[in-house]
This record gives sequence, C-alpha cells and structure tokens, in this order.
Amino acid sequence: MKKILIGAIVGGIILFIVQMLAWTVLNLHQPAYQYTPKQDTVLAALNGLEEGGYIVPGLPADATMDQHDALMKDMEGKPYATVQYHKAYKMHMVSSIVKGLVVNIIIVLLFALIVSGFAAVRFGNVLLAALF
Repeated sequence: MKKILIGAIVGGIILFIVQMLAWTVLNLHQPAYQYTPKQDTVLAALNGLEEGGYIVPGLPADATMDQHDALMKDMEGKPYATVQYHKAYKMHMVSSIVKGLVVNIIIVLLFALIVSGFAAVRFGNVLLAALF
C-alpha cells in the first residue's frame, strides 16, 4: 500500500506538470478561450443573466420534444454559441492549483488501485485500462 501511495503522489505531480504545461507553455487550450473585439457588446448583452451555462439558441426546460425537434431542424447549418456566465470575476489561483493537484493524486491513486488488482500486470493491460 505504501508503494501505491508514493506512486499516486509522484504520478499526481507528473500529471499536474503535464496539465500545467498544456495550459501555459504549450497553450493547447487557446482555441477554447479566443479573443473577440466584440467582447464588450457580448458582455453587455449577457448582463442580467443568472450564473450558469447557456446554449444559444435554446429552449426553456419545459419545452416539448416536438419543439426540440423543430429547433434542431431549424438550426441545422446555422451558427450557435455556448456561454458560461459568471456575475463577477474572482481570482482563486492558489486554491485552484491545490484542488487540481489533489484531484490528480486521487485519480492516479484510484488507477493504481485498479491496476494492482489485475491478475496479470502487463503493459498492454495497463495501457488499455489507462485508455478506458
């Protein structure tokens, strides 16, 4: 069990470093956070929404299946947007970093526990389990 815990901590740190590189140096997530010169117009239009995620155009929660089908047909080939709206920006970098590291350690710990239960620990089995 001691080996699994040490492996989980080391693996969690490695996973954390890979994620940090993806967000900073490699900038792999840039397409999800692009700049638009229309940002002030967009924010002004969104002002007053409740916090949460939206898809535009969308339907109210009580829409019928026929309304959903009609919207899907009408929207085929047309533009749409998904929006995550927050009323105020709050920088919590340290807590986000700590949470991310703890989650990574837990992920690797659970994976190590699963792999340790294999009857035959071979590279192919471990790789397949990791992919799943």
